[in-house]
Formats: sequence, C-alpha cells, structure tokens
Amino acid sequence: MLALQAQARPVAIALIVVMTVGLAAALEGAAILWPFLWAVGIAYAGGTVVAQWRLHETPAEVEWRGPFVVVRSIWDAAPGPRRDAVEPVYEARLVRGELTVSVGDSVRTFRPADWPAFDDLVRGFRGAAEEAAVYGTGPVLP
Repeated sequence: MLALQAQARPVAIALIVVMTVGLAAALEGAAILWPFLWAVGIAYAGGTVVAQWRLHETPAEVEWRGPFVVVRSIWDAAPGPRRDAVEPVYEARLVRGELTVSVGDSVRTFRPADWPAFDDLVRGFRGAAEEAAVYGTGPVLP
C-alpha cells in the first residue's frame, strides 16, 4: 500500500506529460497510437522507479544507540521486518537552518519542516557525535 501511495504523484506527472504531447501530436494529424503506447509504458516505469527511490532514500525515523545511530527510510520504517544498519555518527552541523549529519559513510540532511521535534533531533545527533568523538571512530559493537 505504501508503494502505491508513493507512486501516485510521480506516475501522474509523467502521464500528464505524455498525454499533453500526445494530444498536441494528434491535433497536428500525426499517427500516435504506437508511440503513445510506448510512451505510457515508459512514463509509468519511470514514475515507479522515482517513487521507489524516494521511499528508500528519504529518512523517516532515527534511533540512537550511544554513539551509533540507525536512520530508517520511509520504506524501512513501514510495518514489517526490520533490517537495522547501525552506523557511527561522526559530525552534526546546522547549515542554513538544516541539520547536516555524517553517518557512517554517508551524509544526510534533515529539514526542520520534515521533523516536528527538530530541536530534539539536533540534540540527539550532536550528543551521539560527541560520544563517538570520545571513542575516536566509535566502539565496535558485538
């Protein structure tokens, strides 16, 4: 259900573009049946890929475990089996009002508009980064 809801906007935008171009071509008298059918399929596939990518890349949930953190995407936070990747927090900075965090081997950005408890998020990441600094790169978990 989550995937279907996420696909609605990207697929709708892609299909609106295809239909607009198809209408313009049909009004000019072009033969559009087969190109239109191919374009609809490609637009649907592209919209689906964009939606899935956003579900897997957009952070939705954060859990701290000492100097380590688990950042779950929308897909990972949805009900079902969990696969938690525990990663150390190296740095947490506010840049232009957004929280930029070095987590494991990636950099993630959190916007205040997306997080109602943004101040708690900043404090949590900064605390984890400070604790990780005490251990160097962070302790090794069993």
